Amino acid sequence: MNEYFQMPPNLPHYACIWLHGLGASGQDMRAIAEAMPRKNNMFMRHIFLDAPKRPVSVNQGIVMPAWYDIFGMQITAKEDKEGLINSAKQIHALINTLNKQGFSSDKIYLAGFSQGAAMVFYAGLTYENPLAGVIALSGYLPLARDICLKQPVELPIFVGYGRYDSVVMPAWTQESVRLLKEKQYTNITVEDFPIDHGVCPEEINSCAAWLQR
Repeated sequence: MNEYFQMPPNLPHYACIWLHGLGASGQDMRAIAEAMPRKNNMFMRHIFLDAPKRPVSVNQGIVMPAWYDIFGMQITAKEDKEGLINSAKQIHALINTLNKQGFSSDKIYLAGFSQGAAMVFYAGLTYENPLAGVIALSGYLPLARDICLKQPVELPIFVGYGRYDSVVMPAWTQESVRLLKEKQYTNITVEDFPIDHGVCPEEINSCAAWLQR
């Protein structure tokens, strides 16, 4: 995974690891972070990761940046457990590296869009030490029935999605939230927006306000 860093002008108190969607790059997530109100970025170190390139089954095996393989566009489709676990291990290793650089785990956020949101759900919830929070934009919880949840139920989670999303169906996001609440994860902020598959200024502002809570 390639990594890009954006350092704040002041000593950072927090760090946020950003994961992009299928076929995209860390630079796409950089645009979202930079669109947040400036006061959010004053004490936040942003890290933008590039997923490794791999063949993606749902796209006729075309090689592209992907955190894991996708076999189908239905919620019941087979899931790439091995790919999810391997990517999660790399993200966990990066968190551990940040720990050594002075960021305790409870000062580290994971944020992602689309496949990146699914990845932060999985990597975040399976990390063994408490995190600052998880930001999932237009995503879903993969391996929902088999995942071993290691985060405390108080983990702050922000979930944003498009009301008319035609890629990651709103019902998938809603079901993921329901499953987490069933597991007693109740510190979840959920907001929907009148858009298709994407991120709008209103969503960025809501996410920024959530970070300032």
